[in-house]
Amino acid sequence: MRRTTRNLRRFILFLIAVVGVTACASAGTPPDDASTGLFRIENDTPQQSLEIALRNDEGDLIGLGTVSSGETETFLLPMDDEPSEYQLVAGAPDMLETSDVIVSRSFRAAEGVTVEWSIQDNQLDVG
Repeated sequence: MRRTTRNLRRFILFLIAVVGVTACASAGTPPDDASTGLFRIENDTPQQSLEIALRNDEGDLIGLGTVSSGETETFLLPMDDEPSEYQLVAGAPDMLETSDVIVSRSFRAAEGVTVEWSIQDNQLDVG
């Protein structure tokens, strides 16, 4: 019985190690999928956290997520293969529909795009 318990513990520790290594290996690595767009957002403002959305040419907001002050987050979003006009929008949580937001310049994007946005300087790089 004692040997079985020891083997069970070793097996559980092995599983935890495998899951941990797998999670670390995949964290921060975007999938090799050209149908997505990669959005890297830097919140260099004094705001504690900002909600980030993508506004399409029809005015619809597509939520990307939240970025804390002093942090940079990367978001993946499915994109169409045909280029469309977009803007990035940042604001206090639940305030993106108001006029009290930061809005990037308009840019054209399609699948495979990489967009980097520094919010405080409103500096946008699309590649």
